[in-house]
Amino acid sequence: MRNELLYVGANNKLVDMDDSTNITLKYKNNIFTDIGKIVSNTSYTIKLPNTVRNQSAFLHADLPSCQYSVASFYLDARYIRNGVEIIKGAKIYLIGTSDVFETALIWGNATQFSSIANEEKKLQDLKERWHYESQGNDPFPDYYIEWNSGKNVSQYDSHGDFFFPKVNYNIRSADKDLPYHPAVKATWILEHISLDNDVIFIFPSEQQAVLNKLFIPLLTRNDGLEFSQKNELWLNAKYYLNQGTGPIELYFENKEYSSYYGTVNKSSLSEGTFISGIKTKGNSIKLNASGKVSIHTLTSFYPSNAAMIAYYIENGENNEIFNIGYTDIISNGGNSYNITFEFEGVESDSVNKGTDIRFGFTNIGFIADVSNGVDGIINLRMENSLVSPKQPDESILNGNGHYPIIPNLPDMTQLDFIKAISTMLGVFAYPIEGTNIIRFMSVDDIIKKKEQAYNWTRRVIASYMANKPKEMKFTIDGFAQRNILKYKDDDTVKGNYSGEITCLISSLEKSREMAELKFAGCDMRGITAFIRLYKYDGEGKAELQKVQPRILLEENNGGLSNGTFTQLSFTDIIKRFYTSFQNAVYTPKIIKEKIEITEKDLRDLDMTTPAYLAQYGKYYAILSVTAENTGIANVELLQLDI
Repeated sequence: MRNELLYVGANNKLVDMDDSTNITLKYKNNIFTDIGKIVSNTSYTIKLPNTVRNQSAFLHADLPSCQYSVASFYLDARYIRNGVEIIKGAKIYLIGTSDVFETALIWGNATQFSSIANEEKKLQDLKERWHYESQGNDPFPDYYIEWNSGKNVSQYDSHGDFFFPKVNYNIRSADKDLPYHPAVKATWILEHISLDNDVIFIFPSEQQAVLNKLFIPLLTRNDGLEFSQKNELWLNAKYYLNQGTGPIELYFENKEYSSYYGTVNKSSLSEGTFISGIKTKGNSIKLNASGKVSIHTLTSFYPSNAAMIAYYIENGENNEIFNIGYTDIISNGGNSYNITFEFEGVESDSVNKGTDIRFGFTNIGFIADVSNGVDGIINLRMENSLVSPKQPDESILNGNGHYPIIPNLPDMTQLDFIKAISTMLGVFAYPIEGTNIIRFMSVDDIIKKKEQAYNWTRRVIASYMANKPKEMKFTIDGFAQRNILKYKDDDTVKGNYSGEITCLISSLEKSREMAELKFAGCDMRGITAFIRLYKYDGEGKAELQKVQPRILLEENNGGLSNGTFTQLSFTDIIKRFYTSFQNAVYTPKIIKEKIEITEKDLRDLDMTTPAYLAQYGKYYAILSVTAENTGIANVELLQLDI
């Protein structure tokens, strides 16, 4: 009689199994794979009979008309053997169908990280402040910091998650308008990845102490989409003026509008008061326009070059900032035409603070009907093309000083950020089964659990009369003689901040890249980190240039916050966090054994607890456990230097 039960789907449907169904479970240790790689536990392929019950459980995925994609077919799963629920909180995915359903179980890191990894969420996809906090009287719905001109540096022990550390950005001392860029603490980013994805990260105390000091300088000057969208301006086209020369001016229904980005200009005409355009408040403002406008025009020529424009007047000349071609022209006979402009996401050139932006038409002839000559709606979203610091004696709502955090986070995935942090701290991810907790552990943490080690001395099924392993090898899959840890390349960085883990096995390939972070290394100028963020042209004007993201360590410099890269080279990181790891892989000994193992053992198996074998007098890290339903498992163990 079969002693296994497999439940799938949100409704916990029991699936049919037959004599050919075999469920083999493979538990994997994350710690001696590629650093930063997310490894999960899996089963071998499970073949389930194509019965009516199983067709229902798998939502009839064996039919061509099934609405679900097999390539992304995941269902919740639980596995019970001999009355013990060995696996809960797993996923089962469908590989293919025939006279059987070919499936596999996956549990552990993949299920915990699935919401982060599967959608490839970026740091800039983190949810904004209004999702988690009340705005109160604060007009900004996003996470931000007020940015002031001048080289202001935050106090070391009294700032929040967003602050101004001293970092050398290659800004000349005489350049008063360019301040230090803001920074965000690494712990804040991890906290918000946790909030958005309903997971909890736990780090060892030594690594947490370093993590608390890590921060990410924000090296771009992007505006915040959330706030920009909140201040959208809808304009109803209502009137026009044929001036005889220049564009036919477009006017809009009168309304009140004033925001961080600008205000409306108004004109009193014979037909009433109308909005004639926009006056910008902030520096480097650009428009993003969508809408539909129709006009009725009279012209002696076919208006093939008809355009709707936004422009400003400078020194008596019109300067276009966008030009929209028509989408439809209908002839009414004679010289009469209906012209339609329909557009979405049209982006303008940037204009300076205090620019009067107008709207109009060119190459259309004359609008003939005062009451019905023009109709339509334009939706305008304004944003800063380059966020600027607030000048002295200037209100934050006067167009400067609002520096949004999330749009200026590094352009990398949330998973890449987690991998970078774990690699720098020498830790590896392990889920706590049945919870939303992901703990990070190191080889040191395994060694510290020596007293709790599994005693498998009497569990081993000996292959030989002598006390020697069933199998032993002296290499670890995927390792070379020199295993390089490095930061991302950046032409503006002069130093080499790579490090290497070594294996004393001459048969291995010479070297390989073990991990490359999405952050670049960072040079130093004295005690302060140096980032060549600005460069100067021939006229001495500063220009923001694109550089790779950086991660720095905060230190106390006379009570002020100072950014440093000291101790963050991989040579230093390996010395601090990888000593036990290096010892384990330098001359590795890996043994394979068969052991007796019960369902309760599998249910409670902790791959971060070492195993002890008295016949060899050694402790071992558990690399993998492969268990069938026979009560016997194949285990792969790495000898520890303890």
